[in-house]
Amino acid sequence: MMNRILQKSVESVFLLVIVVGFLSCVSADKKTALAVPVPDTVRLLDVLCDCRILQEEIFVPDRFQPVSETGAAGANLKYERGERDRWYIEEQRIAGDRIEAGIVHRMLDGDDKGLIDRAVRELDWAFSRQGEDGGFPGCADPFHSTEIFAGSVARGLLLIRQSELPEYQYIVDRYLDRLHKTGYWLVDSDIAREGKKTNQPYTHRKHIISEALGTIAWLTGDEYLSDAALAYSREGLDLMTPDGLSPELGGLDASYMDAGAMMAMRYRLVCPDRETRDRIAYMAGRTLDYVSGRVDSEGNVDTRGDTRVGGTHVHRDGSPKRFNYSEGITAFCLGYYTIGKPAYLDVARNIAKSGVHRVYMK
Repeated sequence: MMNRILQKSVESVFLLVIVVGFLSCVSADKKTALAVPVPDTVRLLDVLCDCRILQEEIFVPDRFQPVSETGAAGANLKYERGERDRWYIEEQRIAGDRIEAGIVHRMLDGDDKGLIDRAVRELDWAFSRQGEDGGFPGCADPFHSTEIFAGSVARGLLLIRQSELPEYQYIVDRYLDRLHKTGYWLVDSDIAREGKKTNQPYTHRKHIISEALGTIAWLTGDEYLSDAALAYSREGLDLMTPDGLSPELGGLDASYMDAGAMMAMRYRLVCPDRETRDRIAYMAGRTLDYVSGRVDSEGNVDTRGDTRVGGTHVHRDGSPKRFNYSEGITAFCLGYYTIGKPAYLDVARNIAKSGVHRVYMK
C-alpha cells in the first residue's frame, strides 16, 4: 500500500515537472509570459519587461540619438551650436525614451547601460528653460512641442515609480512638481487654448495630450488633470470614421494613425473610465489592421497617398517625414497586449526586419 502511494507521488511529481517544462518552452517560444489581452489594470512596466521584440529592437542603447555634454538633444544640438535660431522642447523627449529603456534593462539585466544619466542631463537642459507658469518661453510651436515633451517625461517618471528602484526615485522627486505645473499650463494657459484650436485637424494630437495629462494625473492623484485627459481622449475617439479609423489632416496617414494608437494604448493603462478603455482598444485594433495591410514582406511601409508622411511635411531639423518605424514596432507590440492578436507580433517582427528603425530612432 505504502509503495503504491509513493509510486503515485513520484509519478505526480514527474508529471508536474514535464508540464512546467512544457509551459516554459511555450513561453520562451512565444517570447511572452503575460496572458493576453492583458487586464486594464496591468502596469506599463510589466508589458515592457515582457516584450522581447521591444527589448531587442527598441531598447538598444547604441541606437539612441546623441546628446551633448550640456544635455541638448535632437535638433536642439544645432541650436546650441548656433546652426539654428529655434529650439523645441519636444526634442528633449528622448529623455523619456532613455529612461524607458534604462529601467527595463535595469529590471532585467541589473544594469541601466548609462541611459538614465544621459536622460537626467537632457531633463536638466529642458527644465532649466521652464517658466514660472509651467510653460517653456522661447520654445517654437510652444503648445504642441510641450505636449509631446510632457507625455514622454511623464512616461519615464511613471516607469521609475512602478519599478520601485530606490536609486532612481530622486528623478521623480526632482521633476514631478515641475511636470505637474506643465500639466496645468497645457490645460489653462492662453497658449493652450489657442493650441487646442490649431491641433483640431490632427487626431493623433488628442492622444498625445491625453497620455501626457493622464499619466501626470496618475502620478500626482490630480483629478482635474485626469478629467482633462479623459475629455481629450474622448475628443480623439469621437473623430473616428464609421469604420474606426482616425483621420489626420483631412485624410488618412499610416504613420500618424499608428502613433495615435500607440499613445492611446499607453493612456489606456492609466485611464479611469472603462468605456473609454474599450473604445481605445477598438480604435487601436482597427488602426493596426489598416496599417498592417500597408507593410510589405520586407517590413517596409507604403505611405503613398498619405496626408503628411512621404509628401512635403518635414521634421524640426528639416528632414522629410517618413513612417516612424520604431513607433510602428512599438504600436504593434502594444496592440498584441491590448487586443490579444498574435498576428500583431508578426507584423512588429516584420517591420523590424526592414532595419530602418536602427538608424532612425525616436
